[in-house]
Amino acid sequence: MSPRRLSGLQKQVLSFYRDVIRAARAKNPELKEQIEQYARLEMEKHRDIERKNVMLVEHYLRKGRKQLKLLQEGTIQGIGTFVERN
Repeated sequence: MSPRRLSGLQKQVLSFYRDVIRAARAKNPELKEQIEQYARLEMEKHRDIERKNVMLVEHYLRKGRKQLKLLQEGTIQGIGTFVERN
């Protein structure tokens, strides 16, 4: 059995993730760790989106690219996240 091929959109998502990790390397070690952790959490959180839900995947990809652009501009000093309380 051969491995399943990635769709074009899946390739875009993986490429975007690699771009985020590359951008994180340019930051100080503490911020780099925050960025990498945030990126991993977001990827895991949205892992269960169906392949056929192209509009939702594209929405998150556009949102992420906007965040990456801000990160690359150098104005980011830290990343804050909201924690949902039970």
